[in-house]
Parts: sequence; C-alpha cells; structure tokens
Amino acid sequence: MLEQVDEVVECVPAVCEQCECALAGIDENPQRHQVIDIPDPRLVTTEYRLHQLPCPACGARTRGKLPADVPASWFGARLHVMTGTLVGRFRQSNRLVAELYGVIYKLSISSGSVCAMERRDSKALVAPVEEAREILKLEPHLWAFLDDPAIPVTNNLCERLLRYAVIWRKLSYGTQSMAGTRFMERILTVCATLELQDRDVFGYLTEAVEAHFSDQTAPSILPATPS
Repeated sequence: MLEQVDEVVECVPAVCEQCECALAGIDENPQRHQVIDIPDPRLVTTEYRLHQLPCPACGARTRGKLPADVPASWFGARLHVMTGTLVGRFRQSNRLVAELYGVIYKLSISSGSVCAMERRDSKALVAPVEEAREILKLEPHLWAFLDDPAIPVTNNLCERLLRYAVIWRKLSYGTQSMAGTRFMERILTVCATLELQDRDVFGYLTEAVEAHFSDQTAPSILPATPS
C-alpha cells in the first residue's frame, strides 16, 4: 500500500445489505483498495513571445530575451531526460524512441532530434562524471580491502554493473560516433552510481539538464559526506 495518494474516494454503504435498514456514520478503519494508473499522456507546450520595441530616444529596436533557464532547443529538460533514459538506461534505439513519442504523445520527432538531445544530455553530465573519476586517483584506498575485513575481496558488484553495458553493446553493436560513446559512458555511469545510492535518477538528470541550460554545473553524483 502507498501512503501518498492523489485522490481518495470514500465508498460508504447507504443501507444494510442484510435487511436494507439505512446506515449512518463512517468506518474509522476502512478496508483500503488502491488502483495505480498513469495520467493521460500529453505534451506541455510553452510559447515564449520575444517582443521587439522601439526606443523613444534613439529609435533603436530591442527584442526581449528568453529566461536564463529556457533552452534554445525546441525540447525541454524533462523530454531530454526521458530521451536519455530510454536510450541509455533502457537500451532503446534512437528510431524506436522517436516512434514511441509518436505513438504515445503524437509528437513527430526525427532520430536526428533524439541524437541531438543525447548530445545535450552528455554535455550536462561532463562535470559530475569527471568528479567521480577523480576517485580512481585515490589509489591507496583501492587496496583498503586488505586491511578492512568488512570490504569484500571480490569484484562481483563491479562485474554485475558492467554486465548491463556489455549486454547493451551486444544488442546495439556499439555506437557510431565518439559523441555517442561519450553519451553512453556518462549516462550509464550516472544511472548506476545514483541507483547504488537509492537516489532519484530521473529527478537528478532533470536537475543536471536544467543546470546545463542555465550554464550552471550539475549536482554531484557522489554520496554526501557526513558533516
């Protein structure tokens, strides 16, 4: 049972099912039945109108600018994240992702647009992935299992995490460009790291892409250190 619900419908009997006598009051501990569904799939389109006005002093015309967090792309942060997640985390091809958007959202989008969103996702994840790589430079800590019996001496966890990438490579025959390779290594690194910490992958990726659109650095994917 989920404790957080969006709507509650009280099903209160009006009459006794045995003798049809009228009933009153409420049950303090009713039986609960939950139905989980998804909302109607629909796109949310925001139109930004950039007005151009003349200066009363010099006659020059000045056009309004987009807010700092609005991308130049036609596609917003969550659509970027959904695309990156479908391709990188769930091993879907660019063509199938484009077709999925057409079937579910009635959005006509090309495989090239899917690829362009992947490139932007990849750029959004450069800083957090590079930060995670810095850990590998702490070589003495890589041998901590020799002194700490609580650390497993096998590499089974890492091998299990790499298996996903290996299966993806066998199914897709790899990438067709260096940009595609960088996208896959970054999205898989971020997803695996966050899932090990039970962190919200979609929420994090949305923050990262929004930060990229605003020329900011994405949040860290490393565990928070105790204060």
